[in-house]
Amino acid sequence: MRKYLGIILNYYYLIVIALYFVTFFVNGFHVGFVCAGIMVVITLGIFFSKKGKWKISGISDYLCVAYMLWCVISSLQYFSQNISYTVFIKAASNSMLPICFYFVPKVFDTKKIWTNFLKAYFICALVGLILIVTKTDKFYSYCAQYGYSNTRLSSVIGSTAIGMLGVISIIVSIKEVCITKGEKGKLLYLSSIVFSFLSMQRSAWIVMALVLLLLHICIFYKWKILKISFFYVEMVIFFSGVIVFWNGLYAAINRYILERASAVSDGKEVGLFSSRVYTWIEAIKNSNIIIGSGYGARTHKAMGVTEYIVCDGSWAGLLCEIGIIGILIFIALIIINLVKGVKNFRLLYAQVMIVIAISLQAIGSNMLEYQIIMPLFWLSLGEINMKEIGKGIIRDESNCNVSSTVSYDSGE
Repeated sequence: MRKYLGIILNYYYLIVIALYFVTFFVNGFHVGFVCAGIMVVITLGIFFSKKGKWKISGISDYLCVAYMLWCVISSLQYFSQNISYTVFIKAASNSMLPICFYFVPKVFDTKKIWTNFLKAYFICALVGLILIVTKTDKFYSYCAQYGYSNTRLSSVIGSTAIGMLGVISIIVSIKEVCITKGEKGKLLYLSSIVFSFLSMQRSAWIVMALVLLLLHICIFYKWKILKISFFYVEMVIFFSGVIVFWNGLYAAINRYILERASAVSDGKEVGLFSSRVYTWIEAIKNSNIIIGSGYGARTHKAMGVTEYIVCDGSWAGLLCEIGIIGILIFIALIIINLVKGVKNFRLLYAQVMIVIAISLQAIGSNMLEYQIIMPLFWLSLGEINMKEIGKGIIRDESNCNVSSTVSYDSGE
């Protein structure tokens, strides 16, 4: 059982992307349902681990369990609002089931999970780029069916997911570049920047810029892990790309930033957050702000069921759904682990930056509802919580040696 569970975990993202490609050819195929089933298997496999490695210990673990329990308790509000409980089940399958990845580092080596995530993302984004270039009728009908943009890099998962996963791929791949002293990961790193930009998601651009700035300050200036020549090569590639693709870049920046900013300044259009803030306020006014109105009751899953929906803004949505009590538990869980991560930042900067990046983009988007993204959020929190130098991406790049102080079971 452990052997097969280890295989599922190691190849999880390759399996998920393969399932999304199935939707391109098979109408009505529900990837979310299959992924939920896989995560249930992972949860049961961890819970019934024969070697007894899975256990609740430390304040972070207790907060994680408390958060899950509070989400379930909050759903009791469904009955007073006459909301179908299937809404909670759908929301939980997207956002709660991925919490199982928080406990994965306690039992399994996570190295292959991250390695295969990079491969899965690269394949997904590359195929998406090919689909945009070829402009087949099948691709246009597929985008229309799922509400994806056929001008942004959407592939089979949507431009929002492409943008955020691209930022995560940047963080993980540059970690690999650092560990191998530039021998591996360069292509994945550079391509991830391009793919994330081509998603044409402004929030992804902002988060990516912040991530790249911090990474370069730490890697080239503070820690001096890579030679400065790598930075020079980056700059040559960057400016060469800008020159070659200037027309396309200018058109994209003009459409998604300059025109929008001009419309806002002229009063023709509300600001980036203004229209969303209105829906947030209305939803908060009509929710139980203390204990919440039920986990999932203000998400996309509740559209058509309840009047007050927070379509863009996971944090505002969570406040409505689980109230001040629930969101304080969740924030405390994040902060406690971020403090651990910052104290060991050189070893855990990838995990810390992934958690912060997703949390930031969740301000103006429904990022915390994405079933394909949240496993990486919880996996990162779980690795920070372990606070140990293991065989995964938590390695010391200063000498590229793996500590033997932690014993992992890969399940193979």
